[in-house]
Amino acid sequence: MTGLLDLLGMLCLLGGAVLCLSASLGLWRFGDLFTRMHASSKPQVLGVLLVALGVGLRVRQPSDVGMLVLLAVCHLITVPVAAQMVGRAALRIGQGDSEGEVARRWEERLAELEEQDDAVTGQEQAPRT
Repeated sequence: MTGLLDLLGMLCLLGGAVLCLSASLGLWRFGDLFTRMHASSKPQVLGVLLVALGVGLRVRQPSDVGMLVLLAVCHLITVPVAAQMVGRAALRIGQGDSEGEVARRWEERLAELEEQDDAVTGQEQAPRT
């Protein structure tokens, strides 16, 4: 049983390392913000989770496994939120691809919200550049 858990741990470590490597290559190769953001968040999260699982299968100490679970939960919470905030900020300042359907809908919704905000406050705000 120990040999099987060690083998599974090794395979998880290898798979996680490959996913982390693919995320770093995506950051290096992709050109625009959104594809880089996708490359840095999706495979990176799964890669870190696989590495944590592999380490947990190898060490098998309850305190170490608990720390790895905490690491995985924090990673699952923070990385997608950070990627979403970077994407929203890029769209707000005009750095995103404004020709895509999602970007057009976001710009229309942002204009609606700014109009509602102007109507509530009774003031015009400076246009965002």
